[in-house]
Amino acid sequence: MSPFRLTLSTVLIAATIATAAPPPPNIVFVLADDLGWTDLACFGSDLYETPNLDKLAKQGVRFTDAYASAPLCSATRAAILSGFAPARQHLHGVTPHKRTEKYESSFADYESWNVEPKLRSAKALKTEIPVQLGQLPLATITIAERLKEASYATGYFGKWHLGPDDDKYPDKQGFDINIGGTHYGWPPSYFSPYRISTLPDGPKGEYVTDRLTDEACAFIKQSAKAEKPFFCYLSHFAVHGPWQGKPDDVEHFKKKIRPGMAHKNPHYAAMIKSMDDSIGQLMDQLNELGLEKSTIIIFTSDNGGIHFTKPETPGTIEGFVTDNAPLRGSKSTTWEGGIRIPQIIRWPGIAKSGSVSKEPVVSTDFYPTLLAAAGLAPQADHPLDGIDLKPILQGKPSSRKQLTWFMPHYMALGMPDEMPSCGVIRVGDWKLIKLFEGGYRLFNLKDDIGETKNLAAAMPEKTAQLEKKLMAELKQQNAFIPAVNPDFDEQAFETYRAKMRQKNFGE
Repeated sequence: MSPFRLTLSTVLIAATIATAAPPPPNIVFVLADDLGWTDLACFGSDLYETPNLDKLAKQGVRFTDAYASAPLCSATRAAILSGFAPARQHLHGVTPHKRTEKYESSFADYESWNVEPKLRSAKALKTEIPVQLGQLPLATITIAERLKEASYATGYFGKWHLGPDDDKYPDKQGFDINIGGTHYGWPPSYFSPYRISTLPDGPKGEYVTDRLTDEACAFIKQSAKAEKPFFCYLSHFAVHGPWQGKPDDVEHFKKKIRPGMAHKNPHYAAMIKSMDDSIGQLMDQLNELGLEKSTIIIFTSDNGGIHFTKPETPGTIEGFVTDNAPLRGSKSTTWEGGIRIPQIIRWPGIAKSGSVSKEPVVSTDFYPTLLAAAGLAPQADHPLDGIDLKPILQGKPSSRKQLTWFMPHYMALGMPDEMPSCGVIRVGDWKLIKLFEGGYRLFNLKDDIGETKNLAAAMPEKTAQLEKKLMAELKQQNAFIPAVNPDFDEQAFETYRAKMRQKNFGE
């Protein structure tokens, strides 16, 4: 071979290598359950200890204005997996644990988002209520199924809670393995024996947060050995009730609590510590395998924290669970305390280390972000309600104009922060809550993050402007908009309100 041909061949090989697409990043997605906005030290907690998550925040981007797609778990979880907002998914609350005789009156098995509206009415409610999706259908194209197109190994670990059918668990929705995912919304016990059909019991007393992390790390090691990119979805049961921490950790936090602390529940604090230990174990596993620079880590929550429950509930302080202050409200409501959540993303080479983003982001953003990271294009017949977060992670301005929520159910009835059926929009610092029974609540979150001053009456033009934007987006998503119930009975409503207060809060 002549020197010229050898040189030319060398140049061509080098050019091919230089232009070859880089391998897709590995993805570790960690979803906490019911974790409130201030429940991490790096988000302001005065009790909870989260050194590993604090470290992750210093290595990535901490989002101050991150939101769950809904104030309840199933709706947000479906939104993450499908990329559909709850309004489009027709799943706005929680899915049932089993199909009972009442299933057909409250739930439906929609196979598509583009279906005819279906609503129901009851004398005790001022508006009609949408009949919501009861089971995430196999027709849904999940992010796991899309990532399989890029040869990802996919593993699901922990809470699923997306319908009663055991033939539609994660292993039928794009995940190679499912450990822990069932119809349950919480574990019967955080300590083995767990009594979870897809999670074999470990040694007596084993802690479920530790066990799920061990299983996730084993999956990461196996995928690395096979030289495959991986999508590890660790869906912790923590910090959902029952509130059970490791006894030694509970004692540690009991000694730490002082008068005047916002956070004062040692059981909840112990559970957060175990969850933070899980993050540390995952980071150590990636470092050990030399994968820390080629792996995206996402940490987020499915809704805001729970403030109060029944006073006699074990693991609480006379019903106190956590405090979302300065935010108003808690899980189940569309006040900021129910939907604003802690969120951290570490993406080496993309995310600006140690940066803080005030850009509003939401759960549906993960689907397009991970598609783009894997080099996959959106499907024309699968509309996405989120945006690719990569520019924001790089410190660039967001392309987002607004965020909307759809919670057509009556939530936290009988409590000071009860929330009627509503739609919500945030544009810039402005947030409008439109009550479908009539009425508006308008707040400037920059000036009033606690949502104490309703400006709707004083600013009718701003209210009308935001309402128009909200209803246009909900229409585009085919939301089942509630109408005023002509058969409403005020006495029936008051009776129902008292019943719900007694059920949820023991009063």
